[in-house]
Amino acid sequence: MKTRSKTALFLMELILVIAFFAISTSVCMRIFVYAKTTSDYSRNLSSASLSAQSAAECFKGTNGDVKKTKEMLGARDFENGLRVWYDEKFIATGDEDSACFTLFLVPLYEKGDKNCADISVVDQSGEVLFSLQAKAVDYGK
Repeated sequence: MKTRSKTALFLMELILVIAFFAISTSVCMRIFVYAKTTSDYSRNLSSASLSAQSAAECFKGTNGDVKKTKEMLGARDFENGLRVWYDEKFIATGDEDSACFTLFLVPLYEKGDKNCADISVVDQSGEVLFSLQAKAVDYGK
C-alpha cells in the first residue's frame, strides 16, 4: 500500500511540473510573438524612412522637377503626384498587386512654392509609416 501512495504522489508531482511548463511556454510564446511584431514594425519603419529620405534627396537634386524625379525613382504618375510600390523587403516593384508598401510624392503647388513636396510611405492597410516634406533650393538663383 505504501508503494501505491508513492506512485500517486509521483504522478501528482509530474502533473504539476507539466502544468508549470505549459504555463511557462504560453507566456514565453506571447513574449516571442510580441518581440517579432515589434521587430517587423521597426524594420518597416526604418525602411520607410530611408525610402522617403531617398525620394526627398532625388526631389531636391532635381531642383523640384517632378519629371526628373520620376525618372530617378522609377515612379509612376498618380493623380497630382508620383507613387512607387515596394514589396515586403522594400524593393521597388512596378506591380501594384504585389506591393506591400507605397511611397507617394505630392508636389505642394497650392502653397505657391513649386519646389515643395509632401512624401509619405503607407502600408497595405493605408497606415502612414513615415512622412516628411522636402523643399528643393536652387542656390544658383
